[in-house]
Amino acid sequence: VEGQSNFTLLSNLLSAREAKLIRSRMPPLKEFEAKPDSIDGKATHEFYVYKAGNVLHQPLENAMRPATERAMQFVKQSYNCSDCIVCFSLIRRYLEGERRTLNTHQDLQAKISVVFTLNAGEFQGGLYLMANYSAARRYLSLQTGDAIIHQADLLHGVDVSQGNRWSWSLWIKPEAECKIFRTVNDQFKKADADNNMSLDLSELATFIKLAGAQTTPTDMLQAADSDNDGRLNKYELFTIVFKSTLPDIPAAKKP
Repeated sequence: VEGQSNFTLLSNLLSAREAKLIRSRMPPLKEFEAKPDSIDGKATHEFYVYKAGNVLHQPLENAMRPATERAMQFVKQSYNCSDCIVCFSLIRRYLEGERRTLNTHQDLQAKISVVFTLNAGEFQGGLYLMANYSAARRYLSLQTGDAIIHQADLLHGVDVSQGNRWSWSLWIKPEAECKIFRTVNDQFKKADADNNMSLDLSELATFIKLAGAQTTPTDMLQAADSDNDGRLNKYELFTIVFKSTLPDIPAAKKP
């Protein structure tokens, strides 16, 4: 991909047998989280197997472990990330009548992301990559078991035009950073007095106090309020907290 964004496609990192086993051990749809996504505010429709380094569903973790170990071996060899761990592991669904898209974004909760295709051939569209926010979308031709491995700076999104898509993602980062993520997430929840998944100026003041940050609510709001609504949602807040670890996205090339 143009600019500083990089990715690797590993074919069949997940075997057909393993993919089938994972699908068979997925929980009922009602057990998937439907809370507002930090990217677009729509229902997430995701199920966490790991959350902040903690295993939440042992049967799925057992089925996923061989492929996770293969992915981690590649990540540790290919990136300067010897102390990395799987901080989050989750399954997302894109079903007809539910979520069909995920806006273009960066994975601020990861240093390295791994995205497995679980049911190629059952949908049209899917994962796309972008060199910058002005560039054209690049859809990849993926088979069940293929994995895309990329750095956090890679712009990507999802757009399913037909059928149902299932994917499994690993968000990988150094163990110490995984602990920081948990801390920031907990501080956000404590500061969000009205539980609406965003912080106004008074709630930002609480967050800043909890975090011990050297800034003001007004400065933080001006720096990260990308939609100009006078509040910071979790994605905007995490952007300002973690953005320093990501390279800038290059501007679109002029014709």
